[in-house]
Amino acid sequence: QVDFRPRGCSKRSAMQSACGCFVCLWTWPLRRDAPPAAKSRRVSSCLIFQCLPRFGITSAHEELPVLTSNSATRLQHETQGEGQEPPASWQAAAARPKAPRLRNAKPAKHRPAAPPAPSVVACVTAPSRKAVTSEVWPPPLTVLGGGGWADQEQMVLEYIDVRDQALQLYTAWYPQEPPTTFQRDWLTAETLRHYAHPPKPHRLAKALRLRGQHERSLVHSDIWLNGSLRVVGHDLDGSSILSWETVTMRRPFEHYMVQAEMLIHTALDMNAPGAHGWVHITYYGGGWNPFLFLNPIPLAQFAAWFEGQFRGRLKLALFIEMPAAFIPLVKMMMQFLKPATKEKIMICTEAQALQALGRLCDEETVDRIRHYMMNRRGGRNVKQHWHPIVDIPWFHERLRHLQLEGASTYSLSPGQLQVFRQAIRDWRGEHWKLRERHSKKVA
Repeated sequence: QVDFRPRGCSKRSAMQSACGCFVCLWTWPLRRDAPPAAKSRRVSSCLIFQCLPRFGITSAHEELPVLTSNSATRLQHETQGEGQEPPASWQAAAARPKAPRLRNAKPAKHRPAAPPAPSVVACVTAPSRKAVTSEVWPPPLTVLGGGGWADQEQMVLEYIDVRDQALQLYTAWYPQEPPTTFQRDWLTAETLRHYAHPPKPHRLAKALRLRGQHERSLVHSDIWLNGSLRVVGHDLDGSSILSWETVTMRRPFEHYMVQAEMLIHTALDMNAPGAHGWVHITYYGGGWNPFLFLNPIPLAQFAAWFEGQFRGRLKLALFIEMPAAFIPLVKMMMQFLKPATKEKIMICTEAQALQALGRLCDEETVDRIRHYMMNRRGGRNVKQHWHPIVDIPWFHERLRHLQLEGASTYSLSPGQLQVFRQAIRDWRGEHWKLRERHSKKVA
């Protein structure tokens, strides 16, 4: 049997060469037992193939090196056997490190030295999102529920790790459902901070799945407004306050699910930078329809969904003037909540609630809440007034052209929701006084 490989060429090197088949055909005379005439005949033909592994070229897509006469003579000397000592000039030339020059090689551009890496791990940022230091003011909003502004400086290494682990778990669990842009863009620093201490990639992967299932109803479909759930203000820390009143309900509770999810995400997007939660108000004054709560399954589903996505963000939940007949439903819903979440629920009277809100909010916000509670106490005999989605005077003036009135507005189209998103972006730029901070960062 004849080994067609050249001396010193392994099987792997021959296979990696783009012209490995020609190497086998043209280099067999170069073996030590081949006649000298064959060596001299074939050395020029196989010279390029012998030089491929010496220059680190293993693919046909790489450029061939320029071979000089000295390199050809040196290669021919090497193929004649290892017993002869190479000349001293060759040894001196080999001692000088020279980078191989490639044909059509472009000269390397001079690049300034990179700044030293910071020693603090928290400075490591994710490359996929723009920071608040964008030259555009106000900065663009994140995707629904992303926290308003994506600050790249807050994307620490712990957040990146839990994000990557959650995406790997999601891909392994649901291979037929690749993550969409709506899901990936939600993984901002504001979202990941609630899953990183301690790391909870499994819970984050499940939250991603739930978000993907609700994408169409949250973004691409009309939102049914089942009642007066809306943002009514902010506390002193800049956290949004959500409120809904049972007297304004139109359909059973299961029709509140999409609106509730969309409003919680919107409330988080309206938070001040550095605020990470929201306050929830449920007001029973004016009456409630028990037939809208006959099916307890939606309440259990809402509690489980709430526990999976928003448990760590709820600051306080006020159940104001709750009737005794509603207590069994609340107890049933609490069975699906963690003890830490139950501690944030407060059942109180209207006076107690206003006193608690007085410690959390400014006087203007408390007066606004007191005013709409007075309107709700009239029940269905009095026309109920509220502004959908966001019930703040700034939005009343900004969105006056939409002619939105809570009692007569039953749904919002995706186009109207985009108008709200643009208004929220402008409101954030005017309300949260960060222009000086922004200017300092840009400078």
